[in-house]
Amino acid sequence: MSKASEIVNALLEDIQESDAKLFHDQYGEPYIALQGNGQQVLKLNSKDFKQWLAQECYTKFNKPLSTEAITKVILTLSGIATFKGDGISLHTRSTWEGDHLWYDNGKGEPAILISPGQWKVTPTYPILFRRFGHQKPQVWPVKASVSDVELLNNYVNIKSEQQMLLFVVYTIAAFIPGFPHPLLLLHGPQGAGKSTPMRVLKELIDPSGIHALSQPHNDKEFAQQGHHHAFLFYDNLSTLPTWFSDALARASTGDGISKRALYTDDDDVFYKLQLPIGINAISQVILKPDLLDRAILLKLSRIESEERKSEREFWANFYDDKPKILGAIYEVIAVALTIVDSVKLDKLPRMADFAKWGCAVAQAIGFEQQDFISAYQANIDSQNDEAIYASSVAQAIIVLMNGRNEWLGTPSELLGALTKIALEQNLETDRTWPKGPVWLTRRINEVEPNLKERNIEIDHGPTAAGRMFKLTNSHKPTVNAENTDIPDDSNSVKTVNS
Repeated sequence: MSKASEIVNALLEDIQESDAKLFHDQYGEPYIALQGNGQQVLKLNSKDFKQWLAQECYTKFNKPLSTEAITKVILTLSGIATFKGDGISLHTRSTWEGDHLWYDNGKGEPAILISPGQWKVTPTYPILFRRFGHQKPQVWPVKASVSDVELLNNYVNIKSEQQMLLFVVYTIAAFIPGFPHPLLLLHGPQGAGKSTPMRVLKELIDPSGIHALSQPHNDKEFAQQGHHHAFLFYDNLSTLPTWFSDALARASTGDGISKRALYTDDDDVFYKLQLPIGINAISQVILKPDLLDRAILLKLSRIESEERKSEREFWANFYDDKPKILGAIYEVIAVALTIVDSVKLDKLPRMADFAKWGCAVAQAIGFEQQDFISAYQANIDSQNDEAIYASSVAQAIIVLMNGRNEWLGTPSELLGALTKIALEQNLETDRTWPKGPVWLTRRINEVEPNLKERNIEIDHGPTAAGRMFKLTNSHKPTVNAENTDIPDDSNSVKTVNS
């Protein structure tokens, strides 16, 4: 046996006789926990493990390890981890263990254990987390009261008390995994400070050397980004392509997204993404109703010159306050854990789990449950408005039903009636305008829940007279025949002409 083979065998034997644990994650990827616990967990084919292996060899044998030898060791350990090792689910930054919530401060760092009513820093913890090179260690929190979350107000340009409550609740809920989180959209003019709140969120939830991400080119790239972060932040978007809107909606609810495995032609890795995501833009870029239903929309105003701070002053103040803000967040979560099971909602919104946690978090920081529900409902109302104004078909239907209780006709007849309205209202040039009855049905399906919020219900299907559309309006305003504006009961000052 050659000297190189002896070294390889010796390394393999030492590793297997040590406290190290070989295992595979939920995606079948092989890992090693060097100390048998969660403090140093390395992917076997990672740069970090190769470097560890090289220094281990030099320390024990005073010889460098060749690339060929490293490959042999990793392949052997990978086989053991995959076929003989336990399967252990790994998570990024936070996860549940029973009714306890763990938060990862980073490789080799103590973790945060949050239980109902209390939290603590603990030096040892189970194998729970995966780490990536871009991640930064989290700062150590200091003990704080729940009221100290108000320090966040100093770093966000939000004037509305309702919207600030939503932002604070969103921030705290982002630490809590296991349920769908809304997409956070901050929009407003240049100089409104849209990027800064997102960077603040990134520093609190998932500190990283990467602050903002560029819009991915496809869903495979998006899947990898989501897998490597606990909070994604896309900066200064001007448009939202259909595929990206669909991917964001899936990531919010926790659907699977596949990615081609590296260096293979036919292996796919299916990532189940469910994480908080933020985007900012000058205008409101979300057009698809299914993503709007999963969003929180916050509009920021331009910061006046006398309120501006230099970057250096702003971030110096933030990093001074960050340990106390984190301590307050952990305290709020500990209190919310004692409340959440008792939260009862008369009406469940689309993001029902977020609403339930939102109520618990709001109560933990001293608000009433109804305060959060009112703020969230106001945001839902704005989502419906945005969905309506993003759809020329929905706008035409509102005009059609203005002043009448019912409309009945075939798909072709409905398309004809709506097209006539579209011509009058300059809507037909919209690229989404349906070219035939089949596309009309698709467009209506997209906005049917939003029209229902405007008291317009749509029933379509086969009847004795053939396939028919029946539109009913449960609220019939009194209007002049020439008035084609959207009714005042829409809670909006816009019209279809705007």
